[in-house]
Amino acid sequence: MSSSTGDVRPVPRDNVVEFATLVEALAGQQKLSSRQVRALLRQLFALTTEGLKAGKSVRIRGLGMLRIREPREGRPPRRRIVLAAEKALKAALGL
Repeated sequence: MSSSTGDVRPVPRDNVVEFATLVEALAGQQKLSSRQVRALLRQLFALTTEGLKAGKSVRIRGLGMLRIREPREGRPPRRRIVLAAEKALKAALGL
């Protein structure tokens, strides 16, 4: 895969924070059941998807702005989901 086409390489499995891990961590921190946290996260993802499908950008404070980027002229006709990270996230990651 060429980096000039913008293709994304697969992430090694041992370098991924899984959904279940996030659920358990949030449940412990917020004193909620795993079931409640899982439902909240799924609803957040559903609402995010609805907004993107409607052609809107979705801003999640602390993370950034998600939007659909239309294909550039002369490139393959693929739309992409783009995350523009907020300054606070970049700073926290040292970027």
